[in-house]
Amino acid sequence: MNPTFISTYLPKFLITFLALGISTSVVSQESMNWYTFGGLSFYGDNVKSRVGDGLGYRVGVGFQFNRTVGLELGFDSAAPVEPASLVAVYEEAENVTLLNYSVDTLSNSYTSIMGTLSFPLDERFTLIGKIGYARYRVETTSDIQLAVDELFNYFNVDLSYKDHGNDRILSVGMHVSPKRQYSFELSIQKIFGDAGAQSVNGVWRYRF
Repeated sequence: MNPTFISTYLPKFLITFLALGISTSVVSQESMNWYTFGGLSFYGDNVKSRVGDGLGYRVGVGFQFNRTVGLELGFDSAAPVEPASLVAVYEEAENVTLLNYSVDTLSNSYTSIMGTLSFPLDERFTLIGKIGYARYRVETTSDIQLAVDELFNYFNVDLSYKDHGNDRILSVGMHVSPKRQYSFELSIQKIFGDAGAQSVNGVWRYRF
């Protein structure tokens, strides 16, 4: 991902999106409301991004300027990758066998801001599209005491990994409103880049 796009164009887009939402809310005289949300996310295994196969969670707050335009601030915690998966990838890539090691994996975290577009189908069902960018954080602690290949023994190799950065985030889903204050959203979310992840999310909203 080109960092120039992230640092320049996408923030400008989100600022424009925010101004558009506030202005259309004023013009249409619709009341602006806000909500909180939280729920579970299912992630598929992606060793390269250090994301495991399993459950994570998503929480945050949102602002709905009118029936169409909104803004969300979210925090996602992905399922941690299994240490055995990282070990297998390293052994294959380096053509070595790890005999004595310690690997500790943490959940990737993503803090995001997204503009939202809602398209009501009827009083209860609404299609929702979201675009924005996420700040990711990745950390893995790996301490290899002994590794061997066909010729040599390797001692005390530190393969710990830590990274952070920004990249795009997209989401498409369906919002169901059985009651005025409570609602449920089912969505597919994609985070791009080196720490990218894809998840299926189910979250509950509470509107104030």
